[in-house]
Amino acid sequence: GVFTLHASFTVTDDVLIKTKELADKYGTIYAMHLEEGLIDVYHNIERYGKRPVERLRDIGFLSPRFLAIHGVQVTEDELMILKQYDVKIAHNAMSNMINGVGVPPIPKMLGLGMTVGIGNDGYVMDVFENMRSTYLVHKVVNKDPRLMTPLKVVEMATIDAAKALGVHDKIGSIEVGKEADITILVPEFTHTPLDERTVYGHLVNTFSGKDVWGVLVKGDWVTKERRVVTVDLDKVVDYAEKVVNRLWDRMLSMEVKYKVEWLKP
Repeated sequence: GVFTLHASFTVTDDVLIKTKELADKYGTIYAMHLEEGLIDVYHNIERYGKRPVERLRDIGFLSPRFLAIHGVQVTEDELMILKQYDVKIAHNAMSNMINGVGVPPIPKMLGLGMTVGIGNDGYVMDVFENMRSTYLVHKVVNKDPRLMTPLKVVEMATIDAAKALGVHDKIGSIEVGKEADITILVPEFTHTPLDERTVYGHLVNTFSGKDVWGVLVKGDWVTKERRVVTVDLDKVVDYAEKVVNRLWDRMLSMEVKYKVEWLKP
């Protein structure tokens, strides 16, 4: 299990402390958005007189089981605090870009030996798209093409993500004793040769979810021949479309602070 909170600017110290106590009691990880946007920083400074990471440290919230989501606005000093407590990071490059909040110092985190896994924060579920964005964006903002190798990005999406979630003893790599979670890719064609020398580059730069032929979870087929086999996908999609339409109708009929008409498809 995982205990999750929204962000430090929406929860009190009492909630943070209680969450940490429960996570300690049950030995689980606990996750929260951390310094995604500047509002988190401004709120903590105004209300507590401290930056978010400093506040979390001072109330005893930080630990190796804390999964900090984003960390876009962290300072050098805050980064060293996170490193000191072995805090794990969930990096959501595409979400950061669409929200325009900035880019977290992932290369610095990796240079410090911190564990960083790739996430999406609800925006674009294609793992390959998220890997590609992670691979490219840090080269651009740092003006350095040497940053973020394909191999490291693949590790961030697999074994490092498993470490961040505290389940690397079960998943994240193909090893004896671990659960047989395997993705089989069969691209229709590749523009450049695909072999053991180029496979990581292809995984990050050219593949997409459309190339997934099959997926096994714990050795059982979940997707096969490019079709989900565990549920009737047509029925699921039909049901989801009806639910979404009802949701939009409810949202548009409510008095909300922000207009949402422009969001509706």
